[in-house]
Amino acid sequence: SLNYALRDVATVIVAIAILGEPIAASVLARILLNEPILAQTVYGGILILVGVFITVYFQ
Repeated sequence: SLNYALRDVATVIVAIAILGEPIAASVLARILLNEPILAQTVYGGILILVGVFITVYFQ
């Protein structure tokens, strides 16, 4: 499915979707499974979001 997405969607958008997966998984785990969100998870999510912002801003 990644190859199909790369054919029709800009590479930056696909990369953002891939990088956003762990953040979405953490949020869904918290909502659906009542899993705790640890400090390491928050720091990692912030780093991912900063990286995505830098990528989009300088694109």
